[in-house]
Amino acid sequence: MSSLPVVIVASPTASGKTSFAIELAEDLRRREIYSEVINADSIQLYNDLKVLTAFPTTDEMKRVPHHLFGILGSSETCSAGKWKQIAESKMDELHNEGKIPILCGGTGFYL
Repeated sequence: MSSLPVVIVASPTASGKTSFAIELAEDLRRREIYSEVINADSIQLYNDLKVLTAFPTTDEMKRVPHHLFGILGSSETCSAGKWKQIAESKMDELHNEGKIPILCGGTGFYL
């Protein structure tokens, strides 16, 4: 088990998770601690379902790098196990770059 840090931003729907995660990442950057956001919302994995979720805007995604948002088409499927594999790989990549992953989303089963 890794002892490297991971930040988890989880709260009810429409409570401002994305904004908080971005502001946190920007605050950390001012302290020279680099982080990136990893999606932990089952619906936000799908590119075609942006209108159904609080999918980050293009401007928000430019402020801080985001991962695992809109990576699947509507005909693809994803399980919690598949998400776990993809998310762990991305977390390992960020840790290897000296960055702190910020998992952000409302799918408690994924978290």
